[in-house]
Amino acid sequence: MKKFLTNITILIVVNLLVFEVLIRFFHLTPDIPQREIVDGVQKYIPYQSGYFNKQSTEKWEINEFGWPGLSSIDSETIIAILGDSFIENFHNPYECHQASYLKAEFPNIAFFEAARSGMTLIEELEVRQQLEKQIKPLVSLIYLSEADIIESIQEIKPINDITQFSLSSRKVIPGELKAPFLKKVLYNIKTLHYVYLNRPRNGIIMPSNSATDKSRLELHNIKIKEFIDAITADYNLSTVIFIFHPQTNTYLIRLFEERNLKVISLQSTDYKTWQFSNDSHWNCEGHKSASTQVADNLRSRILVEALKKPTNISAGGF
Repeated sequence: MKKFLTNITILIVVNLLVFEVLIRFFHLTPDIPQREIVDGVQKYIPYQSGYFNKQSTEKWEINEFGWPGLSSIDSETIIAILGDSFIENFHNPYECHQASYLKAEFPNIAFFEAARSGMTLIEELEVRQQLEKQIKPLVSLIYLSEADIIESIQEIKPINDITQFSLSSRKVIPGELKAPFLKKVLYNIKTLHYVYLNRPRNGIIMPSNSATDKSRLELHNIKIKEFIDAITADYNLSTVIFIFHPQTNTYLIRLFEERNLKVISLQSTDYKTWQFSNDSHWNCEGHKSASTQVADNLRSRILVEALKKPTNISAGGF
């Protein structure tokens, strides 16, 4: 009996090791970078790398500043690109990042991406303040969805692991790392991660729709107005351009415009072509379309005059 149990144990261990090797070799689970909190902002621990999925053709890499994506500072003129998982963009190769496309349009400008999955607008503004000290960007482009604004407001829906703004205390509430040790174990033991990702799920996830989003905006419009008024008062937004995803509620965009904030409203006649078939994030076509609209808009603004900031940008830039 003892020998039988020993043999069974050995067999199980060997099978688990083989399974672990196969999962790693074929990238059957995503490599997820570990986070840390720096000056109240959740970043990734520098110098990590990995593959997002089995379709990935190259590794993502975390730079010295704690951000993925392209982060060039090799020019006197730097434009920061901020956002959530859409700009983090683990889904696509680097050639399909906003920074890559915009660099092709403006070769004399350096583009610096600072993005992380789950970032809210208020956290993006906090990140921008850090970047002002680190790289001093001429302009900051902040890509936004409706959720980025709504989830910024603690009074609408408190969420502990993301950075939010409290309207009552008028303070930024930093997000907390959620079970960092358990996540480290889960993400590094690929067999456990594979089982976790493929576990049976109960319940029905209702997809978002424009009617639901409009109703939610109308329900919380007073809090949203108060939040936008607060960030307008508390942050210097003169060199920030807010870029709204296609199909963003026009009421929300109008709130920014009424406060003389600079906005770009991305448009698409068929938004589904921007997205993956099984994921709402932008594919390469989506990122290309977005960057083309951003580039055209930046040119038409005559950026230097619009920002009222003395500088000399050559014709190869703006």
